[in-house]
Order: sequence, then structure tokens, then C-alpha cells
Amino acid sequence: YPARMTLDTKARATAQRLIAKYGKAVSYTSVADGSYDPNSGTVGQGETVHNVKALVGGYSFPGDRFMLDFIRGSDRKITLAAAGIPFIPKAGDKVTVDGEVLTVLSVDPFYSGELVATYTLHGRK
Repeated sequence: YPARMTLDTKARATAQRLIAKYGKAVSYTSVADGSYDPNSGTVGQGETVHNVKALVGGYSFPGDRFMLDFIRGSDRKITLAAAGIPFIPKAGDKVTVDGEVLTVLSVDPFYSGELVATYTLHGRK
């Protein structure tokens, strides 16, 4: 018989649908350590680019001076739907928005029950 959809999977599907509809196209680059090169003594980096939709905005902290020590005016908040992306975002990855490359400083998952519904990324030039 068909599998029953839980609230967890409904929230993930809703986040995916809304971000696909209202988000903007961005390029997400997963950066991974590659193999060790004994000739140069370095570890290369491998990159995989994914074209996804995301909600992109800035940070606003009226009256919260503490956060201004950590957030710069050009930083961006990027929200991805967890369902439908073939990667798990992590610090050090890159997001390209309108030709501007942002480095992911942190990733905050938002859970619906046991499943991640969205990831909120802190991006910086």
C-alpha cells in the first residue's frame, strides 16, 4: 500500500515548492578536498556546481549592536529547501548570486520533526 506522508515530509515538500516558485536561480559550489599530490605536497580541491533556487536577502538587526560585530553590511542570508538538493551545505562552499561569489560561513538547518526542511546559509564576499 502507498506510503503515508508525514508532517515532516509535507513541510519539506512545501518549502521546496515555495522556494522553487519564489526563489532566484543561484549556483551552489560544493568544495571538497581532493587527492594528495606528492609532487607538490598539496591537497587539491574538487568542486561540484549545482544550479538551484534560493531565497536571498540581507540581515537586519534594529537595535541589536551585538550582531553587528559578526555580520557585515554586504553579507547575505541564503535559504535553500533541503528536499531536492543533491548535497548538504557546509561552511567553505560557495554560492554565486547575480555574478557575486559568496563564501558560506555557517549553515543553520531548520527541522520539521526529524527531517531538515530548509538550510539557512550565511554568505560573505
